[in-house]
Amino acid sequence: MKNYYYILGLEKNASINEIKSAYRKLSVKFHPDKNNGDAFFESRFKDINEAYEVLFDSEKRRTYDIKLSLNFSEKTNEKEIKDVEDKLRKDFEEKLKQKEEEIRRKYQTPEQRAKEEFENKRKLKEQQEINEKKNLVSELNTKTISLREKKDKLLKAQGEISNIKSEISLIEHRIIEINSILGNKSEPKLKEYEGMGLYTSILVSIILLLVIIAICVQLSYE
Repeated sequence: MKNYYYILGLEKNASINEIKSAYRKLSVKFHPDKNNGDAFFESRFKDINEAYEVLFDSEKRRTYDIKLSLNFSEKTNEKEIKDVEDKLRKDFEEKLKQKEEEIRRKYQTPEQRAKEEFENKRKLKEQQEINEKKNLVSELNTKTISLREKKDKLLKAQGEISNIKSEISLIEHRIIEINSILGNKSEPKLKEYEGMGLYTSILVSIILLLVIIAICVQLSYE
């Protein structure tokens, strides 16, 4: 069953004046003579006249309203009706747009068509350039964040190295103090402690070198 209110773009409580106004506007827009006799517009013009003939007559409209109400009452609710009407409206608008585009292009001159195609290509190229710039900015931001993270890790590693150097310095000072205390000991003992101090310094240096190498390797993998 056709929805005459939908065809005229009206609500169900539309007044006679609103029905008249809608009919006049739509009959002019969809008149076949104004659209080169296109079958689509001819069909829509027929539906518009049919809707106007029924809704403008009070008796016909009352009978139609009853039939329309009974047609939907048992099977669908208001939301489902609205969803169907929205889909029909959307489909109709898309078809109308396509038809208008077909008619417009049909009567375009070669110069107009070439100009339109050139303009479309220009817009497409501009959009591609905008997308490329956005991608470059996003890539730059990602690399900046990664570089900042590596810098933070490097500063942390430098801090750890500084702490190890401080510990080594404390150990060296302690060795000097021990050598000073043992200054009055016998020569063999003194040489023995001096040798131990040398071995300790070498061992600590090796440990420091290994720590630095481990940190550098970790940073290179990251």
